[in-house]
Amino acid sequence: MMNARLILYLSLILGCLATARGEVHSAKTVEWLTCQADVVAVGKIASVKSVKGPGDVVYEDIVLAVSEAIRGVSVKELTFCYRHFSGERADRNGWMNSKGELLVFLSIPKAPYDERRIHLDTRPYYGTRLDGLLVPTNDCYPRSIIDLSAPERFVFDGHLNQLTTRDAILGSTRFADIALLSRLTTDSSFKATPRSVELPFRSPAWKILFGGSTCYLVVPEFMFPESKK
Repeated sequence: MMNARLILYLSLILGCLATARGEVHSAKTVEWLTCQADVVAVGKIASVKSVKGPGDVVYEDIVLAVSEAIRGVSVKELTFCYRHFSGERADRNGWMNSKGELLVFLSIPKAPYDERRIHLDTRPYYGTRLDGLLVPTNDCYPRSIIDLSAPERFVFDGHLNQLTTRDAILGSTRFADIALLSRLTTDSSFKATPRSVELPFRSPAWKILFGGSTCYLVVPEFMFPESKK
C-alpha cells in the first residue's frame, strides 16, 4: 500500500513538472498593440470612479487628461473603463495610483457578453456594461496600460528588445502608427495580422519570458515579415 501511494505521489509531481516544462510564454510588442488598438494615447489620470459589479467585479471609470493622441480621435480628455476583480494583486493595478504619464492602448469590445454568465468568462474586462466603451486592448504581457514613469519589464519592440524608457516606448509606438497609416493610405481595407517570432535562446527577452519552454513575441507581419532563406 505504501509503495502504491509513493508511486502515485511521484506520478503527480512528475506530471506537474511536465506541465510546467511545456508552458509557452509570449508577449505582444508595442507595435502589435498599436495595430490592434482603436485608440492609443498618452496622458495622466484626471479621475477614477469605482463601481461595484456582479460578484467580485469592479468597474473603474477612468478619465485621462490627454497630452498626446497617437492613434484615434484627438481629444483633451479620454474616458475608458477598466474591469477587474477585487482582491487582485496590488502591483497589477498599480498604474491607477501613478501621478505620471500613462500610455494607453484601448479598444471597443467587438462581441457582447452576458453579465449573468460572468462566472464562465475568463476575460474579466468584458461585459454588457462595457458595450460601446473603450477598454484596455490587452490584459496579458504587457498589459495595455503602461506607466511611462515606471514601465513593467514585459515591454518589448518588434526587434526583440526590452523597452525600459519613456522615449524608447513612445518611439516604437509612434513608428508603428506611422507605418500602419502609410499602409492604410495605399489600401484602405488593410488589416494588420500578427506573427509570432520565436526568441533566440538566452536572449534578453527570452530570459525575461522564459518559463520552461519556448518563448515568442507577437509582431505585426507587415512591419516584420518573416525573412526568406
